[in-house]
Parts: sequence; structure tokens; C-alpha cells
Amino acid sequence: MSYEPVSHFQPTPILRSRRRRTLLRVQLQDSADRPLPVMMQNVSARGMRGICREGAVAKDEIVRLNLPDGSFLWGVVRWVEGRSFGVEFDTAVGSFDSEPDRGTSQTASLKLSAP
Repeated sequence: MSYEPVSHFQPTPILRSRRRRTLLRVQLQDSADRPLPVMMQNVSARGMRGICREGAVAKDEIVRLNLPDGSFLWGVVRWVEGRSFGVEFDTAVGSFDSEPDRGTSQTASLKLSAP
């Protein structure tokens, strides 16, 4: 009896959050609490891509994204290429689409207009 391996296994795709293209000036604060003006290029529920206008961020640095409504999001810089970088937001508590708690990092919403 011959055995012919037939695989019916279909790997589950790892879906990434939908990204919104944007060009928005935002301010990050680095781990030394210095303000960093950046240009946000895209954003999703789990992170953002940006370009430092001045200064630079380091890989694995903890940063804080200050939102226009006074709330903020904590994140970790996951990659850096020149002045471009990617931040993964701390989404363990709260939801990106829920109502913000002013001045806390518990929840926050980022309202962006469609491109």
C-alpha cells in the first residue's frame, strides 16, 4: 500500500489591522519626556508609522502619543529606518474606538478624516 501525503491543512492568515493613510502632525514624548514633533503617515488600531521631523527615536523605546483631545496612548517603537519608525500601541486596556478618559491612557480614540 502506497501512501501519498495529501495535506488539507490551510494555514490561518495573520490579519493585520486596517491602516489609514494620513499626513498628520502629532507629538510624541520619548522615554526622557522630551517632545518629538513627528509626521504620522498611517495609523491603525494597533499602531502607527511616522517620520521624525527633528531628533530621533530608538528601537524598543517607550513613547507616548499625545492626542488633540488631551488623552494619550502609550506605545513601543518596534522598528526604525533612518527617520521613519513604527510604534505598536498598548491596546491591552480599552479600545481605540471607545470613549476617551481625559488625561489617562486607559482608553483613547483617534478621530481621523478619511483620505
